[in-house]
Amino acid sequence: LRLLSFLPATRALNSICAQNVADYAACLEDYEQGRLGTLSMLLNKWHSLGHEGVADDCIQYFGERRIRGGRRGHAVRTRDPLVGPFSESEYTAIHKAVDAAYVEGELPMWTAVLVKLLGASGGRISQYASLKIEDVEPGGARDVLKLPQVKTGAEHSRCFFKEYALSPTTGRLVRQYVQHLRGEGLVGVSPLFPRQLVMKWPEDDAERSRNSLFQGHCTASALSVAFVAAVKPLAPPTERLFFEATPVHPRRFRYTF
Repeated sequence: LRLLSFLPATRALNSICAQNVADYAACLEDYEQGRLGTLSMLLNKWHSLGHEGVADDCIQYFGERRIRGGRRGHAVRTRDPLVGPFSESEYTAIHKAVDAAYVEGELPMWTAVLVKLLGASGGRISQYASLKIEDVEPGGARDVLKLPQVKTGAEHSRCFFKEYALSPTTGRLVRQYVQHLRGEGLVGVSPLFPRQLVMKWPEDDAERSRNSLFQGHCTASALSVAFVAAVKPLAPPTERLFFEATPVHPRRFRYTF
């Protein structure tokens, strides 16, 4: 999308060529050069599938060019107030706002649960999108969350799990949520954040196999968008942005963790 927005809108584009990418690369700042890596993966995959739209010289361009990576860890190191970790006061204020909204019935239960799980385990949003009801196990002193590991190189994200002990408060809320889901007819292998509950207009499931491991799950992006839309109106002001609302995104909970 960034590449296409850069190209002249008045000229018909039948195929992305090396010159298009070179012109785009020339306009990027040093700290933005990592965007070429993302673009390279997309266009190489597109070309390898045999679809039209990506010229051969574009793939040759990427093959002959050394692409620098992005600034890893910059947002965390600088404690960026927009995309970096929350400050202690911001983190506390967000949880208080979410708790109050949930008690008043102004916030869906799944959103309050996801906020607590983000804080408890600091996972990627794709990991929470892969969760099933059975991944929450009642324990002795504490309940346990078995979080799927998505960057293992395995066939899918539910091959390996990492366990996190939940605080008594979070565990109690998650148990209530699970009871609610089971009351709606869902079972252990059902998604913990099902599409019909999270999304206002759930996607059509007809194209997915009825035996699909992720039948009824939200995509990571859909879960993220729905979460931000639900929490954004509650975002408390922050002095780091001159008392504008605190930007809330799942990744910031991970950075904070």
